[in-house]
Amino acid sequence: MTYTMKSYQPSDELQLINFITAWDEDSEILHRIRHSTYKHVFLVYSQGEINGMIMAWKSSFHLNCTYFTCMAHHTEAAKALLAELERHLEQQDYPLQTIVDENDRLHAFYLDNLFTIIRKTYLPRINVLKDHASFAIPTNQVVKPLDEVTPHAKLANQLVALVKRNYEETHLVNPVATIELAKWEKLTYPDDLLASGSFVCLDPNEEKILAYSFLHEAEREDTVELGWCGAFDEPSIAIIPSLVVKQLEYALSCGYQYVEGEFDTTSSYAMEVLHTLSLPKHPVSITYQKGEI
Repeated sequence: MTYTMKSYQPSDELQLINFITAWDEDSEILHRIRHSTYKHVFLVYSQGEINGMIMAWKSSFHLNCTYFTCMAHHTEAAKALLAELERHLEQQDYPLQTIVDENDRLHAFYLDNLFTIIRKTYLPRINVLKDHASFAIPTNQVVKPLDEVTPHAKLANQLVALVKRNYEETHLVNPVATIELAKWEKLTYPDDLLASGSFVCLDPNEEKILAYSFLHEAEREDTVELGWCGAFDEPSIAIIPSLVVKQLEYALSCGYQYVEGEFDTTSSYAMEVLHTLSLPKHPVSITYQKGEI
């Protein structure tokens, strides 16, 4: 098949939006197109129609790599798009990183083109009406909803520092940018956080945070989303599943039907929840990375 390669121009916007929408992609890619928050976009045409696209961008949160997404009807088009992107990159733009569904047609393509799998993310959707589980909370520990913890400045600051540490240690392959604690505070307490459905485990003296698990609003009214979870030390990791069960109970009591979560294999905290509660291990997205050329 003969392809015509071109760099994206604003005049291509409508056709590209239609192409992306047909792939049922999330709004982030469309948002980047509409607001020009990308580094490169290349298109391949076949018989006057878009046959594939590749978009690359940088993140202010993870400065180390260049993110990209590729959509193509044929592997040959994907190969041409990736080659075109790499022709426009410099050594400091590497590593490249992308995420695809495990059943994506490009799965084998990335492995054949010097990408390695750095993480798998399990994305279960839990029906709390029928999949509700019980998990005993140790009696010698104190568990409180987040909205009862944050009024205490010392504990609130301690939680932000712990969230920062836990996130950084689970993203070593793609390190986090150095940002001040004030920014981490905003990341820890975003607008969609459900403080009454997020739980924190304290030591018996209520002076130290042992573990936490956050809950967030979702786009669907019948759904809430599990957020970041973590622990102070390795023994405390075992507490996290009990906090998640309390979140399932909270969702059930508030009339939500589903709880969704993202469980990365690079996070021992997330894996503890996934395995202890025997949550579904599907669907799965895979993160690929390609090092310096």
